[in-house]
Amino acid sequence: MKVLVTGGGGQLGRSLSRRGASAGHEVVAPDIDQLDICAVDATARWLERVAPALVINAAAYTAVDRAESEAERAFAINRDGAGAVARACERGRVPLLHVSTDYVFDGRAATAYAEDAIPNPLGVYGRSKHEGEQLVLAAGGTVVRTSWLFEERGPSFVHTILRLANERESLRVVADQHGCPTWADDLADGLLRL
Repeated sequence: MKVLVTGGGGQLGRSLSRRGASAGHEVVAPDIDQLDICAVDATARWLERVAPALVINAAAYTAVDRAESEAERAFAINRDGAGAVARACERGRVPLLHVSTDYVFDGRAATAYAEDAIPNPLGVYGRSKHEGEQLVLAAGGTVVRTSWLFEERGPSFVHTILRLANERESLRVVADQHGCPTWADDLADGLLRL
């Protein structure tokens, strides 16, 4: 199967390229300098050129804290870019898997969130991803949420903790957040099976 992966230079994009090729798929994974999903017609041109059987939107603005001061950029990528990819896929009748985040929730649940839990994002990053999800769903795409993504190269929370543990005698980290680190290769395998 031929798969077009947006955000090919990111953690998930690299894993999708590697794991997809290992599974026998032809993966085309342009990075942002080749395919900027914020350029409205760019994805449509890539769809015409590549003719994929599936598109996985792994492109995202992921700087959670910085999004508060870079809201325009976060919304341009996570909402508007996701919407542009979704509309191009809808027009081209190509299935879309869109990768989103647990940050669409407020984190107040005492248990894991179910797929049908009502989003309540607290910050710019979560709001931008939630609004992107809505555009993807309206265009007939499928949303897959993940949390705390990491791979061998980083950067990620996991890499930061490992680095600090090697540098310091003790660590002081937030204790009010709970998450499940997700190995990018595992997510890539799941997306390709889906």
